Order: sequence, then C-alpha cells, then structure tokens
Amino acid sequence: MIKACLKITAVAAIAAVVLGSCNKGKIIMNDKIEVYEVEPLDPKAEVAPITLVELNILGGKSRLVVKTNLDYTVEFQKALTDTVNWFSFEELGYDAALGGNVIEYSYIPMTTTLSRRSGVLSFSCPGKSVGTFVTIRQGFSARHSNTWSWLKYGNEDPTVEGGTRLISQWNATQKEYGYTSTVIEGQEEAYCYGRNHLVQLGSSDGYGADLISPYVESIASDSLVVVAFKAFAYTDASGVTDNGKVTLEILGGAVFNDIQGSTVTFNVGTYSSTNAVEDIEKAKTYYYFVKTPSGKYMPSGTKFRIVAGDMGKMAKPNRIIIDNFYIYQVHASYYPYFLKTDAE
Repeated sequence: MIKACLKITAVAAIAAVVLGSCNKGKIIMNDKIEVYEVEPLDPKAEVAPITLVELNILGGKSRLVVKTNLDYTVEFQKALTDTVNWFSFEELGYDAALGGNVIEYSYIPMTTTLSRRSGVLSFSCPGKSVGTFVTIRQGFSARHSNTWSWLKYGNEDPTVEGGTRLISQWNATQKEYGYTSTVIEGQEEAYCYGRNHLVQLGSSDGYGADLISPYVESIASDSLVVVAFKAFAYTDASGVTDNGKVTLEILGGAVFNDIQGSTVTFNVGTYSSTNAVEDIEKAKTYYYFVKTPSGKYMPSGTKFRIVAGDMGKMAKPNRIIIDNFYIYQVHASYYPYFLKTDAE
C-alpha cells in the first residue's frame, strides 16, 4: 500500500518539501534502499545505485526507481536561501518492468542565472537506521563571476543620465579586475563606461565599443566552459531605444560548441523605461558553450570579447548595457556528448 503525505519542514538551514510515502518495495533485499536512474544523462553509464543526479539547465522531467524491501519515506530538501521552488516529485508506485517503486520528478529551466543550485532527496526507513541520500544538482560552478558590484558610478537605473565613468578613468582597484576596451581608430577614448553595478558599451553619438574579459587561469584545466551574461539595448527615460546588436567573440583559439567558429552576433531586447532595475534583475541570461578544438584543455590566453554594434561610428546609437558576466566550468559528466569530436 502506498500512503502519500505532504508537509513542510525546516531542518537547520535547510527547507524541506516532503512528498511521500511509506512504500513497500516488492524486491527481496537485505534491508537497504537503492535508487537508480531510469533515463540517465549518459546512457553508456554503468547501471548502479546513484547518489547524484545532474539536471540540464533547460528544465524537464525524468524518473527514478527505488529498490528496497522496506517501508520508507522520501523528502526533498533545498537551502533556505533558495526562494525558487525549482524541483518537485511525485510517487507513481511499483513498476514490475523496472523492478521497483517509481518516482517521477520535474524541474524548471534556469533563466536569470546558471549558477549551481542543489538539494537532497532523502530516503529513510522509520524505526531503522537505514537510508540513502541523492544529491540533485542543476547549473554550474563559476570559474569567474562578476556582478559589477564594485562599479558605483551614477544611478543603478540606466535611464537616469549622468555619473557614468569611462573605463580609462576607473580607479586602480577597478582596473585590477583586468577588463579592457579597445580605442577606435581616430578616437582618444574607448567608449566603455562604468555605471552603478552595470557596464555600458557605446556612446550616445553612435560610436560602438567592446569589453574584453581578463584571462582566467583556472579554465586552463577545462575542456568545456559556458560564458554567460545579461545584455540590454539602452533605453532612455522617454522610452527611446537604441539598436541592440551584440557580438560575442572568443579570443585565443577556442570555439563555440554548437556554432561554427569563434564569433556569434545576435540582437538583444531591452528593459522598461519605468521599471528598468527590476526588469534587469529578472531578465534572462544569454549563454554559449565554448570548447577547445583539441578536445583537451582550453587554449592558453582564452578571453571573451563583447562588442556593442560596430567598432566605428553608426547612424543610430547601439549602446548596450551589460550585467552579470560569468564563466562557468562544465564537467564532462554533465554533458558527455558535448565533448565528442567529428571522428567519434
């Protein structure tokens, strides 16, 4: 008999959403609980009890099989600081073909950030010191993160004019972060501006600009990374919006995983002229997977260059607001098929 229950508990610094169940497995086992993936991320992986499930960042659903001869309960615990209910599950009962009790789980896509979040599925048997834990993990660990909290020029609302600071005029501490920008031929300054927790590329009179990231030494041991950032076409207080052309270029020899070459150009949206700060906070993150052509490690000196419009004078301004620049590490176990070469 399956008895389902729903309750909310708090465990230390953990919020627990409990669904579930005193379930009696129909397999003869020696008082233990084992959990298996029904559709593993890597279909070639060895079939064995799991302690970790890696979720993709796009959202979806899948199933687990619990094999035990005991009555047990299951609960999902997430950090109290995590305000998003991103994971849920439902018990479907015993499945003879799979040889155990089936749990179907679903999870939401990551949009505003790709930074790793995790929780724990806890399986325990009341009255017995028997149980198991499965970590549920979605997203990536950051090799480099920058929310521009160290830039405090002008107003945090980009529609409020004034107070911006050219990159050449940033103070010594800010320059130590290693970001640079190119001076367009015939000009005296690079039109890259610090704002309040934001960066602006491009000038009001139509000149483009770029932002080049520092070299991050830790990615030298990676074969696959994700570069991610938020970008918006500049909109002023009256609601007039610039062009939104953005180019992302990889410097140093690495290439995009799913796009031919090392350069991609796209157009970005904007924020509301009356609610810019909240719109920027809730906006989606643009991200691209980057791999090494050799299949081994990132080429030495790999950097990323974001270009607003064209590196010259344009008929219409193409100012771009940049927020939350990240470089994430991706383990081969997360997306094993990303690392295949053409010969495989």
